[in-house]
Amino acid sequence: MIRGAVLAGGAARRYGGRPKGLLQVGGRRILDHVVDVVGRATGGPPLLVANAPDSSTWRPDLHTVPDARPGHGSLGGIYTAVTAGAGPVLCVAWDMPFVTAELLAA
Repeated sequence: MIRGAVLAGGAARRYGGRPKGLLQVGGRRILDHVVDVVGRATGGPPLLVANAPDSSTWRPDLHTVPDARPGHGSLGGIYTAVTAGAGPVLCVAWDMPFVTAELLAA
């Protein structure tokens, strides 16, 4: 069995500091799209790795943890996901490209 982890990091400089994964595409937040896909691929809810003070409110249904090694960028998030449990883990960035039915219809 493989675990899933969504890495919600980055300064979002190009987005004026707004958390990228909370932006909407196709009427839903990017984070919600990614969580759904990772959950289907792994058979269970993913871990959310995020350092924002309010990150546990983004998806209260998920277990949210901060980076075990802050300041190490995406490698710190991957390290956190790998060490948060046993076995292999699928790590996906929360701003990972995806396709929605709305985008296919456009």
